[in-house]
Parts: sequence; C-alpha cells; structure tokens
Amino acid sequence: MLPRRPFPALTRRAAMLLVALFCGVAAPALADEQPMATASGVALAGRDAVAYFVEGRAVAGSADHALKWRGAVWFFASGKNLSSFEMNPLAYAPRYGGHCPESVIAGDPRPGNPELFVIREGKLYLARSREALDRILHDPGIVAQADAAWKKLRER
Repeated sequence: MLPRRPFPALTRRAAMLLVALFCGVAAPALADEQPMATASGVALAGRDAVAYFVEGRAVAGSADHALKWRGAVWFFASGKNLSSFEMNPLAYAPRYGGHCPESVIAGDPRPGNPELFVIREGKLYLARSREALDRILHDPGIVAQADAAWKKLRER
C-alpha cells in the first residue's frame, strides 16, 4: 500500500488560479519602476549599485561582473555584489529609474548623477546637482512629493 500524500495534488485549474493570483499581486509592484535612465545603456555610469549600500560610496563596477536588467547593463565591483543584486534588484536599484527626485516633481524626469546620492529609508536616490542633493538631504518631504509625482507620471 502506498503512503497517503499529506496534500492533495494540485489540479490544473488550481495551479492556473495560483499563477493568475501571483501575477495580479506582483504586477502592480513591478509596474512602479521603469527601465534605468541611461545615455549609454550602462546603469549608474558603471557604478556598483550594491556598493552604495555596503560601502556608502559610489564604486566603479567591472565588466567581469555584469548583467542586463531593465534595459541597462549593470556593473559590479565583485561577484558577491552581483549575486546580491540578482537576488533582489529592487532593493539596490535607484528609485525613479535613476532620475533626480526634483526633476520628477517638476514633471520632467532627468537622470541623476551617480556620484551625488543619498540613501533614505533603505532606498537609493540620485540628484542632478549638489544643490539638489542638499535640498533632498535637508527636506524629507521632497521624497514624498517625488513619490506622488512619479505615480502620476507612470499613469500617463
């Protein structure tokens, strides 16, 4: 006699329902972002996205540790950083596709400078200028305004 299975086998209909449910929940979260803002097809002008969080500074990546994600090539300083990014890219990628929060608020998203950044509440933001960076650092309301503006821009 065969041992009894602890859970009944999934029917095709139940499996399809689970897939549809997952897609319905995951799609809005993924739709929040867009491909990275790049002039050359290289994200963050070749800086390592994970290093911002690990080392607290912009670090040049290497073509030896690279991958393509959201329409851009991402470089990393080490295989470990590449692996971390692969496991959870949204945790490391800059908000607003790398656009400066102030330009997002203005309704005209412009790429931020990868050397001018701030990490706030575990998220990476790039600024276009030192002045913009100072305003972002000293006015937490800018991020909330940019979040609202980004949502409206994405709905267009």
